[in-house]
Amino acid sequence: MADFVHLHLHTTYSLLDGQCQIKPLVAKAKELGMSALAVTDHGNLFALKAFYDECRKQQIKPILGCEVYVTSTGDYRTRDKTERRHHLCLHAKNLTGYRNLVKLVSEAHINGFYHNARIDRTLLEKHHEGLHCSSACIAGEVAAAIDNGRMDEAERIAAWYKELFGDDYSLEVMLHPSGKGEGAETIPGKEPLPPRRSPISATSTRGSSASSRGCSSFPKNFPSASSPPTTSTF
Repeated sequence: MADFVHLHLHTTYSLLDGQCQIKPLVAKAKELGMSALAVTDHGNLFALKAFYDECRKQQIKPILGCEVYVTSTGDYRTRDKTERRHHLCLHAKNLTGYRNLVKLVSEAHINGFYHNARIDRTLLEKHHEGLHCSSACIAGEVAAAIDNGRMDEAERIAAWYKELFGDDYSLEVMLHPSGKGEGAETIPGKEPLPPRRSPISATSTRGSSASSRGCSSFPKNFPSASSPPTTSTF
């Protein structure tokens, strides 16, 4: 599975969500022949030091990331009970990107914490250099707009991120209908969306416990190193 790379993955530092422990996670990736691995915990970078060290030890390329919370109010310093906090995955491409990731997450905790550590688009504009960005799960801005039938709004949101990140912006695609479990081709009661052309690349993360959602013990039927990759790579 050398061409398969997890880009959306949570460890035990994503409380009430991820269950992956660092050493077993990296050991399993090594066993499956993966050449790289990312961690994107919810709103924090707590796992990165141990994750980086273990990946280097196992000779796997570590991709340091975070699934941040973007406030819908437009100002991460405000406290509004009606706000929505959308998910967004960020990955450091280089040292500049890592430093900007640290700045974003630190500012989110110091001045933007309200239920979660939050950022906004203005802050992202200041500190986006060196980062790759993907649209995240069903809680992301693009997916949430599509799920609510607002396709034009979804396109406007995606276009904004595309303008900011250029080729370093990707749309995540998951077999993960909202509240309906995995495997359904469409969300019941909603018509399939018409095909549309987009210059934005798509990264499939499938939404399974073994790909985008971390787990402490991988399923027994998890693909072997000889199995074909099921997601795109970064």
